[in-house]
Amino acid sequence: MAIYLAPAWVKQVYGSAVVLGTLIAAFGGAAFLGALTFGAVGHRLPRRLTLGWGFTIGGASRLFWVVLLAPVLPALVVTQAICGFCIGPINPLFSTIEFERVPAAMRARVFGTGMAGSMLAAPLGGLLAGGLVPTIGIWPCIVLFGVVYFMATASLLVNPALRAIDAKGRALRQ
Repeated sequence: MAIYLAPAWVKQVYGSAVVLGTLIAAFGGAAFLGALTFGAVGHRLPRRLTLGWGFTIGGASRLFWVVLLAPVLPALVVTQAICGFCIGPINPLFSTIEFERVPAAMRARVFGTGMAGSMLAAPLGGLLAGGLVPTIGIWPCIVLFGVVYFMATASLLVNPALRAIDAKGRALRQ
């Protein structure tokens, strides 16, 4: 959302780049604080739920709150900060799980493939957003992206295969 839809949405609703900067700063600053907090207390949290709720609150819900709170900028800034804080633990948690689960001999290939896949998503999302916004409008596009994002992230909470990430283990050797 922030990369492709937010600038168009902010221009349409507020007409000011300052608002966009404020929203991004609130999210980014809070994400930094969330990562620091996770570094301090993350070892006590259940991994699967932290991952699922962090992604769902920090990602998908941001899109829905944008639609619901559009005219109330202070509430939107606070919401962005809450979402940022919730998504802060995601990358440290992913890295921890990767280093525990991927054998040392396979790390370059596995990490490289994962990074390539995630980097591929950004331009594809931009292409999709660029085609959809002029066709269906910014509001329906935000809702559509939000629903898809919610389905993908909420699935982390119910996927039985992810229960294994709650078992903390030593890094694999090979």
